[in-house]
Amino acid sequence: REEEVVFTNAAAKIRLAGTLTVPAGPGPFPAVALLSDSGPQDRDAEQQDYRMFGMLADHLTRRGIAVLRFDDRGVGKSQGNYLTATTADLIGDAQAAMAFLRARNLIDPQQIGLIGHGEGANVALLAAAEPGPAKPAFVVSLAGYGLPGREVLVRQQIEIMRLIGANPAQVKAALDLHDRMIDIIRQTPNDAQARGKVAAALRLNNTDIDPQMARARAAQLTSPWSRYFLDFDPVHKLPHVKCPVLLLSGTADLQVDPAQHMAPLKRGLRNSKISSDRLAGVNHWFQPDPKDWPLVNGIQQPTFSPKALDAVREWVFDNTTRPQP
Repeated sequence: REEEVVFTNAAAKIRLAGTLTVPAGPGPFPAVALLSDSGPQDRDAEQQDYRMFGMLADHLTRRGIAVLRFDDRGVGKSQGNYLTATTADLIGDAQAAMAFLRARNLIDPQQIGLIGHGEGANVALLAAAEPGPAKPAFVVSLAGYGLPGREVLVRQQIEIMRLIGANPAQVKAALDLHDRMIDIIRQTPNDAQARGKVAAALRLNNTDIDPQMARARAAQLTSPWSRYFLDFDPVHKLPHVKCPVLLLSGTADLQVDPAQHMAPLKRGLRNSKISSDRLAGVNHWFQPDPKDWPLVNGIQQPTFSPKALDAVREWVFDNTTRPQP
C-alpha cells in the first residue's frame, strides 16, 4: 500500500510531502522515517539512476516495516528553503515525520524509528537525544559522522584532491586555502562581507576561476547550514541517547571513513544498546562493488547492497515486535 502524504512541521511553519508505504495485512506495523544526507534531496534520495531510499523503502515494506520517505525542504512538493536550514532545524522535520506516523491507524506508535544516511544519521541521533516523549524507539545510522564538521570538510577536501590526482604540494595549498576561508567565515559574522572576502580569496588563489563560480562557492560556504556545520560536534549530545542504535558503514566509503568515524560514535553512545558493522566493499551510498551490480538489458545498474538491506531489516525486527499474522 503506497500513499502520497503531507505532514506539517508546526514550529517551522512548513508542510513536507512524501510517500508512505505500508505492508499488506492488518498491522499494526513497526515504522521508520528516512532522513537524507546533506544537500537538498528528493524522497528517493535519487542520483544518477540510483534511488537509494526508494530501494530501501521497497525492501523494508515488503517484509513488514512501514516506511515514510519525504522530499527535503524546498525540494519536490515540500515547502521551505533547504539552504537556510541547519542540522538542528532538520531535527524538527524528523520529529514531525514521527508525529505523523504515530497518528496513523496501521502503525504501532511505540515502534517508530529513524533511519538516517550521512548527515541524516546525525539528525536521527540528535532527535533521539532530545528530551521529552517525541523520541524515536530506535535509530539506524548509515554512515553517520563521528568527527566535528570542520574536520569532516577537511578530510573530504583531501579525498577529492587525492581522487583527481593532486600531488602533496597541491593538497597542502588547497587545505591552506580551505583553512583561510573557514577562518574568514568564523571571524566575519556578516554574511555579505564574508561572501565578498571568501570570493576574493578564491579568485586570488586561482586566477582561472570564473567570478560567478567564486561567488556561488562563497555563498555556499557562508550559508546557515555551512556556518552551523563548521562548529557541529556530532558526539556532544550522544550520551543522552537511550534507545537501541545500529551503526552501519561501508569499508569503501571515501566520504565518511568508518575507521575514523565509528569509534567516536560508539564512545558517545555509551548509554544505549549499540550494534555495529562495517560492510566489505560497500561505498557511501551503500552500493556494493560495481562488479556485483545486476545486469538490466545488458547494462549494469546501481543497487543497494543486499548485505546492508539484510542487516537493517533483521536488526529492526530484533528491536521491534513483529505484527502477528
